[in-house]
Amino acid sequence: MQFSHDEALLLSGAVGGPFTILVYTPLRNAITLGSKYSASSMDLYRKTLRHSLGFTGALTPTVCSCPQFVAMGPVYHWFSSALGSSSLAVLPTAMTESVISYGSQCRNAQLAFNASAASDAQVKVLQSFYNPLHVGIIPHVMRNAVAMSGIRILNEPCDRVISKLVTKTEANKGKVEFVGQFAAAIFAAAFSMPFNQCFNYLAVTPSANARDIVKFLDTQYFERGRGGEKTVSKRLIRDLFMRVAYNAPQLTTFVLIERFALSLAKEKEKL
Repeated sequence: MQFSHDEALLLSGAVGGPFTILVYTPLRNAITLGSKYSASSMDLYRKTLRHSLGFTGALTPTVCSCPQFVAMGPVYHWFSSALGSSSLAVLPTAMTESVISYGSQCRNAQLAFNASAASDAQVKVLQSFYNPLHVGIIPHVMRNAVAMSGIRILNEPCDRVISKLVTKTEANKGKVEFVGQFAAAIFAAAFSMPFNQCFNYLAVTPSANARDIVKFLDTQYFERGRGGEKTVSKRLIRDLFMRVAYNAPQLTTFVLIERFALSLAKEKEKL
């Protein structure tokens, strides 16, 4: 089966995007619970996998991820061409992605939280899957922009560093590029973690507003000793680990699907 370049980008977004969103849903739902509970990552994973909670709310973001990942592919490349810079293309692409996916991902977070919370603590009015208007939209856009920078900007510098450590040849080119891509995804996932948890907190806390973000970050990632001194909370390491464990494999899987589709397009061009 062979495709043109544009068809390959559309195919990878339409198929690869929903596939990765669905497969990694349990890891995403566990991260959501981390914005409200102080349990360890392993306890959150166990809690998520109980009673089918792992895939709670997965359908809507999976369906909406089709146009979302098309935005990450063809729309990103269109912005990059129009603006003349891959770096400048990241923010408008992230905004487009959030307009498409925010409602479904917010609803997914709320359903996952409700499945684990007591009835009096549950979100009563769920976000409409097609409505991007919500207090958490700004951290959502920032999360998407930072996460996307891994596969669109940081991948080349990481690839150059890996190439200096391991000589790139035709035989190992694919492996070296994969390691560089995965390293870039790890960095981007870690840097995007605070934005992601702010989004999750605002999504599952109906009474919260934008001003509560500072208080959330302070209580989530810092603890006070008996003398009032601040120390870094273990939750910071927990959330970094869980974000990387979800986002790095998910985006790397998408990129591998995209590259495979593009390789088929190149084969067609040779004919």
